[in-house]
Amino acid sequence: MKRRTTRVLSIILFAAMMLQALGLTAAAATQGSTAPQQTSGAQDYGLPAKTKDGVIFHAWNWSFDNITNNLPAIAEAGFKSIQTSPIQASKEALTDGSKWWVLYQPTNFQIGNTQLGSREQFKRLCEEAEKYGISIIVDVIANHTGNAGGGALEVQPAHNVDPVLKNNPNFWHSPAKHVESWDRRWNVTQQGIGLPDLNTSNQELQNIIIAFLNDAISLGADGFRFDAAKHIELPDDPDNAGSNFWPRVLGSLTNKENLYIYGEVLQGGADRFNDYATYMNLAADKYGHNIRDAVGFSSSKNVDTAKFYSAG
Repeated sequence: MKRRTTRVLSIILFAAMMLQALGLTAAAATQGSTAPQQTSGAQDYGLPAKTKDGVIFHAWNWSFDNITNNLPAIAEAGFKSIQTSPIQASKEALTDGSKWWVLYQPTNFQIGNTQLGSREQFKRLCEEAEKYGISIIVDVIANHTGNAGGGALEVQPAHNVDPVLKNNPNFWHSPAKHVESWDRRWNVTQQGIGLPDLNTSNQELQNIIIAFLNDAISLGADGFRFDAAKHIELPDDPDNAGSNFWPRVLGSLTNKENLYIYGEVLQGGADRFNDYATYMNLAADKYGHNIRDAVGFSSSKNVDTAKFYSAG
């Protein structure tokens, strides 16, 4: 049995960066690789039993098969969890790696896309990850869909957004203006961030999101990271902006007690950071920047700390 000494967070973050830069990226990592073999689980690699006690490796833009083929190396490096990019269909193919935003412009609430792989490939990833004691965390876009673009005065859903969503006017905040005041919660939750803004207070839309999340859980997902969580209203938000989205959606998840759930609540303006913390774990971006600076990766070096998270 392999044992690992306790690592300070700075070393772990550095290891995450080095893994992405060296042996585990893109197609080079998969050349000559084979599907991982049965192992006896997390104890072989000194991984903690619970997701919250470990460290998340963000497999930024990696396909499901690429992650699956690299599970031994990721476990050996000491990562308890792997976060996928969004698994919903996106508005266009990711032909240029610099266009990271493509996967953050979804068209539906279904599993599988051109970039990452199919529903069956996702299921296989989850099944293989379980053999290593690794949790799979899915990045979820519930706040908006893909943008039609074209210079329109108001952002409109992309042409290939699921008609079930696109053709229901009650599913959208309209007009979809950009946030006009970051210091007022109504603007932060009821206006857009440059993309068509979904009306997450709508119960029918919530049901679609709940079904999507539970489908991912049924295939083996162990948790979720909610993108733009700050822009999805809390129950007691002022100016008639509140809704039951968080208690209802999170409360409807199967196996909830065993899931790791956290959200992106960028700090600043009307963020209500502590209030979101009553519903989920949070990625504290100011804290992340401080850690990055402490280990020598200052903002001037253009390192994307959004890709690296500690589950603790």
